[in-house]
Amino acid sequence: MSIEYYGVVTADPKRVGDSVEGNLPNGIAPIDVAAVHAVFLASTALRGSVNGTLKWEGGSDYVFVDLRPNYVVVTHNTGGDDDQLFVVMDALNALNQAGLNVWDPMNGKWFPGSPLKAKKPAKAKAKPTPKAKGRAKAKAKPKAKAKPKAKAKPKAKAKTTTKKPKPKSKAKAKAKAKAKALAK
Repeated sequence: MSIEYYGVVTADPKRVGDSVEGNLPNGIAPIDVAAVHAVFLASTALRGSVNGTLKWEGGSDYVFVDLRPNYVVVTHNTGGDDDQLFVVMDALNALNQAGLNVWDPMNGKWFPGSPLKAKKPAKAKAKPTPKAKGRAKAKAKPKAKAKPKAKAKPKAKAKTTTKKPKPKSKAKAKAKAKAKALAK
């Protein structure tokens, strides 16, 4: 038995089936197969040509990736070891890196991390007018100057004279004072 995941351009789960069946819905561009291939070669252990199947095989385990104009399919066998799991995870991550969403048809939902969040376009900042520039400079607080670091002082040598130990708490000091007074 094999397990498949699909990399598709659409973020609409209702349009995944059409993409995989080869009928790109209106408004969805085909995949840039060469760019996706480059991402796979750079970030996974899968190897193969642009027009062929990318492969990883380890003993009886395998991971195959077929790059098609409308979608990408990642196929692997069940019961694989950790090495296979890492290759599958790298492959699914590579799909996200290439800007594709990963559909899990077995569970009928997006694989975690998909659909990709659309990046918000950066807001263009309006250029300030000459008067606004002057006001901005006037309102700006002056930067505090960094204080120079003080030179380290040499450590004092330990004194060798002996002193009477001081009591450690006030209660002990009071008790000693009372004992002296009673002794007199």
